[in-house]
Amino acid sequence: MDAILIAILCAVPWLELHGEPLLRLDVPNRRFHAFGLVILPDELLFLWLIVVALALALFFFTALAGRLWCGWACPQTIFSDLFAGIARRIEGWRGTRPPARVSRVRRAATHCAWLAVSALIGFHLVAYFCSPRELAAQLLHGDVSGTRLGSGRGS
Repeated sequence: MDAILIAILCAVPWLELHGEPLLRLDVPNRRFHAFGLVILPDELLFLWLIVVALALALFFFTALAGRLWCGWACPQTIFSDLFAGIARRIEGWRGTRPPARVSRVRRAATHCAWLAVSALIGFHLVAYFCSPRELAAQLLHGDVSGTRLGSGRGS
């Protein structure tokens, strides 16, 4: 289940619908992309209605199946399970018990894997605010700046 939710998190910034991003909050260009719909600041009523609808859906879903969210779908739970699974696999856990001693090499490998996964997750979270293709190109060329990220280039 965690793998499916993480795959959705990573896939959404790359998906497009009718030439528009599936879901993106484009702050520099002041546009909100939601499922093929582009909401501009002068159409704030639509954004407000979407936010209210999502909030009501969250309230009703939590009231009806709150443990479902908190136990399996909450991002904190998903990422905690992911990082614990990485540690178990690299450090050689047997069942639910950690090994009595973990070598420094395995401990360093665990932290390197955590760092790599964190960078991948961070990339995809930033991609909800700018084009992932432009972000990847900027990262490859070492041309990333927090103030220039996606500014004015039609991201």
